Amino acid sequence: MNAYITAGGITMYWDGTVIFGLATVALMVVFMVGWVGFVVRDHLRKDERKK
Repeated sequence: MNAYITAGGITMYWDGTVIFGLATVALMVVFMVGWVGFVVRDHLRKDERKK
């Protein structure tokens, strides 16, 4: 899958490797946000159980 994107007069060539890399980084960010959210929620619930 190839795509040409023109932005500001500069044509960028997006091949499968670039798209795969961006998708991998996006999945890593989503995973990290979910993991941090889980840890924060678990920490807050643990404080609630102590009361």
